[in-house]
Amino acid sequence: MYKIKVEYRTGNSFGSEDTEESLDLEWQDLKIAKENLKAIKEHYEMYNKIESCRNWKNNNSPQDILKEHSDRWWFVSKKDRFFVKFKDEFRIIDNTKENIRKYKDHETQMRYDINMCQNCMKLKADNGNLMQQWNFWCGYFESLHGAEIVTSQDNDMSFSI
Repeated sequence: MYKIKVEYRTGNSFGSEDTEESLDLEWQDLKIAKENLKAIKEHYEMYNKIESCRNWKNNNSPQDILKEHSDRWWFVSKKDRFFVKFKDEFRIIDNTKENIRKYKDHETQMRYDINMCQNCMKLKADNGNLMQQWNFWCGYFESLHGAEIVTSQDNDMSFSI
């Protein structure tokens, strides 16, 4: 069996530490584990593009970056924000039937939920099913150092004190 071990930095306002954690999902097929490892790297590259876009006003918007990656099998596509155009700007409103009827004559948009798309991804299981997970290495105080495929060991083959 194979697992993916993730090495990352985490912390809070008072300090940070390097740590590692293995994903809960295990694979018998090394090829699929490698696909997932590659997907984690691609997702984190997308995550960093969005973060740099927020911090340094560049030409790409977070929505553009999400759209660019939306065809990847690991991408969590969630569009639940409903935007209505008032004069020259879009404002978020609740996506309710009442609001949809109320603003039917306005220009509207559904946009990607940046938080969900940026912090979640799908991983492939051995049977081909996709499993969605929250990426614990993505966050305000987190930064990914790397990840590797390791063989999982039975609990009765080691111990620590």
